Amino acid sequence: MIKSAPLKSLYTFIAVAETGSMVLAAEQLSISHSAVSQSIKALELQLNTPLFNRIGRRVELNPVGQRYYKRIAPAMAEILAASQEASNTANEPTYLTLNMVNSLALHWWIPRVADFQRISPNSDIRISNLVGEFDLEREGIDAAIIHGQPDKWQKYHCEKLADDQLILVCNPQLLVGLNKDELTAQNLLQRFKAIYVTNPRRQNDWQTWCEANNLAQPKQHNNLTFNISVQATQAAMRQLGVLVTHKQFVRDDIKHGMLTQIGQSIVNPHQQFYFATSHAMLNNPQVSALRAWLKREFLKTANE
Repeated sequence: MIKSAPLKSLYTFIAVAETGSMVLAAEQLSISHSAVSQSIKALELQLNTPLFNRIGRRVELNPVGQRYYKRIAPAMAEILAASQEASNTANEPTYLTLNMVNSLALHWWIPRVADFQRISPNSDIRISNLVGEFDLEREGIDAAIIHGQPDKWQKYHCEKLADDQLILVCNPQLLVGLNKDELTAQNLLQRFKAIYVTNPRRQNDWQTWCEANNLAQPKQHNNLTFNISVQATQAAMRQLGVLVTHKQFVRDDIKHGMLTQIGQSIVNPHQQFYFATSHAMLNNPQVSALRAWLKREFLKTANE
């Protein structure tokens, strides 16, 4: 009869399985490399079967290990969630950490905070701005609005909120004095300089938008190339040129007359908006309220 595997060994097994490295698992768990190795050996001895294939300095799950991971990882996530919930209950107030890119936090979330507080007055949301691929649990993130593709978030509950739309915008003052025939994207690109963002997540915006509109991509100009969208948006507001950006990021700036959209929106085939959370957090009341509200808000703005 197999004795129950100790939780410590299971935590270690999951860390090694998810990092693919004894060294990285040791760093994640704040223990020594030898402690990780001994814990895995003890677990394999107890189960009487190897769980990993060793490939140089890397390790990967063998078929038995893969089946084992699929069974115990959700259970361990439930244990962690239950422990966190119990800890939160004992240590009020509770809060959720919601991750989204900075542009979405500034231009989409903040203008809607009052509405969310109205429909969910007991929820306390803390905003995080991590970018790229990351582990929600490891970073202490309860939920995230993903601006990208869902294939990198397959171990989480991930549902689409909306398409991403690219638009051309500028300060409406740039258009003063132009007649209706001159208010075309092609004409404006000839009149005004193009504002670029070099951030890897934004660097293809101009190319994607121009290809969809059958226009030649404008050249980059000195002092009008920025690393982040917030800076580029401010440059457009200061009448420095025209900018291709994501409609969700500037929707409220357009609404309040600080920017104006030229031409039609185009669907960005490279990125969409998704809500992501761990399966264990789906039943959390605050996550449920946040999830329902986000779905309504993104649906509302998609139809505007």
